[in-house]
Amino acid sequence: LSGEIPENIGELVNLISLILPFNQLTGEIPESIGNLENLEILDIRSNQLSGDIPDSICNMINLHHIYLQDNFLERIPQNIGNLENLIELDLHNNNLTGEIPYTIGNLMHLGYLYLNNNNLTGEIPESIGNLLYLEILSLFNNELSGQIPTSICNIENIEYIVLDNNQFCPPYPECLNENDMGFQDTSECVDIDYCDLNFDGEIDVLDIVIILNCILENEGCDYLCMDYNSDNDIDILDIITMVNIILEN
Repeated sequence: LSGEIPENIGELVNLISLILPFNQLTGEIPESIGNLENLEILDIRSNQLSGDIPDSICNMINLHHIYLQDNFLERIPQNIGNLENLIELDLHNNNLTGEIPYTIGNLMHLGYLYLNNNNLTGEIPESIGNLLYLEILSLFNNELSGQIPTSICNIENIEYIVLDNNQFCPPYPECLNENDMGFQDTSECVDIDYCDLNFDGEIDVLDIVIILNCILENEGCDYLCMDYNSDNDIDILDIITMVNIILEN
């Protein structure tokens, strides 16, 4: 299929599923799609759709699954939290910009959230901690920054979380490990000298051991915050600086 999604698709008010993936559909998702208030599955992934995800989609309160990945969509509606029955939201591999809407925390039944491979900015909203049934949180390859809210640790049964390749600043919540965080560009972070290398919420002797092993084995020294004295070398002087920081605190 090619061409645009017809505006009059909104007249199919009894439609339960709209499944049009892996085509060459272009243009924007029509605003009239919000008239499909009985729709439970919206699957128009892997097309060439562009523009904003229309605000009217937030009227479709019976939606359980949204698959819009692999398009060129640019904005998440601020009222996405209206879709309180949503179980899966997949928007990865688009051109999404702006911040993750705070209302996303209203999606109390959400189990799967994929927003990776976009251009999202700002911080993860504190409301993320409301998603107690979330099993997968995928936010890697964006431009997210700031502190990760500790409320993320409320999601106790999460099975898969990937935050790699963003700009999150330490210290990181204690429930997250190195695999969860992956690489972070911390060059714009404040107080980078106080990096918690093992993500246990404290700067202590365990962090010193990590730097010492890094120096002795000459590997794993890719954390910018290991350079405590900012001389562009990771060596014994950084360990001395770190010891002083610990003693002062």
